[in-house]
Amino acid sequence: MKAQQDNINGSWNLPVPATFVLDQQGIICGRHVSSDFLTRIEPIEIIGTLERLLGKDQALASYLHSKNEILRSTLKELTRTQEQLLRKEKKAVIGDLTAGLVHEIKNLLNPISFFDLMVDDFSRINELNYKYIFKCYQRICN
Repeated sequence: MKAQQDNINGSWNLPVPATFVLDQQGIICGRHVSSDFLTRIEPIEIIGTLERLLGKDQALASYLHSKNEILRSTLKELTRTQEQLLRKEKKAVIGDLTAGLVHEIKNLLNPISFFDLMVDDFSRINELNYKYIFKCYQRICN
């Protein structure tokens, strides 16, 4: 009578023991089902199934690790390229600024070079021209 009380439905039927090994997605990777309730799966079989699963996970982990290293390398290359572009851009800005400055200085030097041509005939330089030339000279020096 004890066995009959142990079954939920009150029958004399014994449950069929089964062992299933599932992966993380719930897929059955290993199983053992026997109508003989005294027969169980050998632990070594479960270990073998788990090792195969671990091998798949290790292969996946190794694959992901290699892809991660490629991404890290690409990020370093992109960062280095970005830094080079910034340096080149700064040099271009400095070059443009320098070219503009040289142009302005040349514009200011034109009256002085004119003065140099006219120095032989100083009487032709009137006071207004002299003041303009002196103003350009001051702008260059300040």
